[in-house]
Amino acid sequence: MHWSIRNKLLLLCLGVVLCGFALESLLTGVFYRRVVDLYSQERVTRLATFMSGVMQWWFDGDEAPDPGDSDWLRSELGPAQSMVYHVDLKTGRYSTTPVWKSMKSTLPPLDPEGLQTLARNMQVSEVTCICGAYRVASKREWKYIVQVALPLSIDQQNMQGFRQTTLLVGGGVFLLVGLLTWLIAQSITRPLEELSDRARKLERSPVFPHQQRKDEVGVLSRALQEGLQEVQSAREREKRFLAAASHELRTPITALLLSIEQDARKARTMQDHQKTLSRVHATALRLRELSSNLLTLVKPQSASHLTLDFTLMVGGVIDELMPMAAEKGLWLEFNGDPVKFSGDPHALRQMVTNLVSNSIKFTTQGEIQVHIQSQPEGLLLTVADTGMGFPGNAEDLFQPFARGSGAAQWTAGSGLGLAVVQEVVQAHQGNIALKNRETGGALASVWLPHR
Repeated sequence: MHWSIRNKLLLLCLGVVLCGFALESLLTGVFYRRVVDLYSQERVTRLATFMSGVMQWWFDGDEAPDPGDSDWLRSELGPAQSMVYHVDLKTGRYSTTPVWKSMKSTLPPLDPEGLQTLARNMQVSEVTCICGAYRVASKREWKYIVQVALPLSIDQQNMQGFRQTTLLVGGGVFLLVGLLTWLIAQSITRPLEELSDRARKLERSPVFPHQQRKDEVGVLSRALQEGLQEVQSAREREKRFLAAASHELRTPITALLLSIEQDARKARTMQDHQKTLSRVHATALRLRELSSNLLTLVKPQSASHLTLDFTLMVGGVIDELMPMAAEKGLWLEFNGDPVKFSGDPHALRQMVTNLVSNSIKFTTQGEIQVHIQSQPEGLLLTVADTGMGFPGNAEDLFQPFARGSGAAQWTAGSGLGLAVVQEVVQAHQGNIALKNRETGGALASVWLPHR
């Protein structure tokens, strides 16, 4: 059987209430039973005292009471029964026949041992006991012993009334608590049902409700929203990767295959072979650059950042790109402060490589300056060149596959370099700015905060 959270909460609360009610009824029953016993004991003792005073007044002159007085006394006794015995003070014996009784029939003494104790021992004036179906109080007053018997059935009736009241009150409390528990369970599970319903409709309703709540439901909603954003981000990266791979890889791979097939199909001179190898090498370099950019663009940035020597890492990139700059006759200069930085080494290296290689590609003469400045809150990396500069709206270059007007005439490219740079900068909570220098050329400034 499937138990929902609502049913479990309802069952738990009702179980706790039921156990608490049972325990409370048991303890209250014991207490009430004690109270009933004490009250019954006090009542029968009080009636015995009252009867002994009346008997002393009646039989003071050895005169029998009037019938009207007997009727009045019976009404005062209520459900209790009473018998009065005469005691011979000399012999210490009591009369076998009561000198007065409240009942019509003749009964044996209800507590013969109590009568005998009071008749023989002048030091004892009162004895109580539970004899048969009665609670009996015997009291000696001068030469008379009064016995008053209160039926135990009265105590049982009081306890029965207590049980009925307890059941009625407990049943009402049980139903009231059940209703309140059901309402509370509804208020707890309704947001969960809304979240599950929204989760089944992710494409139509991408925003989960109850994110502003401070309780566990709010925590769950925010966690689901974060998970959804990660899933959507992964889907977006997957789409971008597939689109980029199908769009950018097909052409160079086709050209590479055609060059190899043509070289293998026709007899060529060594010079022709060298030209083919040069084209294959250039295409392979382009594929390597493209694949590296694609992987950086679509791969989620590492959550566990490593501490690295940022200046040393940039110096390594400059050393690798120095031959490319020298081939074009460019002066590549690098200087900066020693900086330790925590981040993704592979992504940061790809960012620097793209910025410097872009400057080399779009600069025909002059120099390229790479500078690192250490700041209290982070570091500032600038790459300045004397090339063609950025087009009118440099922000458009951050879009994947976007290239400036006339860029294709200068050099081959995929339009992913600056998109990768922005992806890496945003993953490290930094920012990047592109602008043209007043003296000509481009300036890219990257600020990365310390973690």
